[in-house]
Amino acid sequence: MKNSSGGNGLSQRTLAERYNISLGSVSNILKRKEEYLHDYETNQNQNVKRKFKSFDSVKLDQQVYEWFGSCENILVCDVNEQDDDDSNAVSTEIPPKIAEAMEMTQKLRLLATTQYPQLHKLIRVNQKLDKLAQDSTFTRSVDLVTITLNEDNESRTNSILDRFCFDIIPRIQYSIECLTVGPLSTDRILRIGNYPKLNKLILVNLSLKMASRILNNGSSFIHIYKHQISHLVVTINDDITAIRIKNVATNIFANILAMFTNLIHLDFNFGDNFGYPPTSFIKLLSTTCHSSSIVHLIVTVRNFDDCLCLLDGRLSQLHTFIVKVDNIDDLSMSIRKKVKNFES
Repeated sequence: MKNSSGGNGLSQRTLAERYNISLGSVSNILKRKEEYLHDYETNQNQNVKRKFKSFDSVKLDQQVYEWFGSCENILVCDVNEQDDDDSNAVSTEIPPKIAEAMEMTQKLRLLATTQYPQLHKLIRVNQKLDKLAQDSTFTRSVDLVTITLNEDNESRTNSILDRFCFDIIPRIQYSIECLTVGPLSTDRILRIGNYPKLNKLILVNLSLKMASRILNNGSSFIHIYKHQISHLVVTINDDITAIRIKNVATNIFANILAMFTNLIHLDFNFGDNFGYPPTSFIKLLSTTCHSSSIVHLIVTVRNFDDCLCLLDGRLSQLHTFIVKVDNIDDLSMSIRKKVKNFES
């Protein structure tokens, strides 16, 4: 890698200007390239051919590579300036420039991994910076839903996730404390990594089938993490209305209480497309559906009777209860008695 102050003929100011180019600018370049290629492949009229002919793909690639190189030069310079007096950098307090360098390198690695795999060598040139970028300050929480949020092409999304799983996860898995995953990333992320520090899991927009497969006592995920997870967020979004799945969500909730022995915080809710009314607890006995560890519960229930069922003592440590009731109507006689006992 050439020094940022010389060798490549670029001044520090020029490099700084390039460093400040947003990742969005590079994304726009890549998007523009893809649009040209798509037009050329799907439309064979002369205008499109002329348009594509004037588009210098190689030159555009070089611009992207050069941008990455400029960023790396500045990051190396910043870190070396901060680190000259101490070979064991990154103590309890991280200097602002190093923190900024670490964050930027993480973003560069992610973009390089998902868009330009050829840049792996470039991103890893400076071993000290690479080590800093894997500091737990920046790898504690990983959100795979946000990474693919703007991708409407499933094949492209899968490619991004695969590269993330095989290149990045193995290098940061021991620092991850929180994972946010969706239906496309859940299986591969939970299967491929070893997360000894994982204590918070956010499962977004799962189908009932996937949720019941992952959150049951026979799954390998439960076997490994059932004593480790303290915070669990589950959002189910499924428009299937087959009668056979009517009570599946209720069973998933009961399984969660039974299996996660150290669960403190549970958020169990449904997306807008869920085909059935929310969870019902009327038929679940307190002897089979209970928890002595949950202190914070957020849940959507079918009616007010279900809400009161959860307050009958089965959640002995509960002190925060946030509930969305789908339908409030007259209370049954059995529930009236429970309310009376609860009030006393």
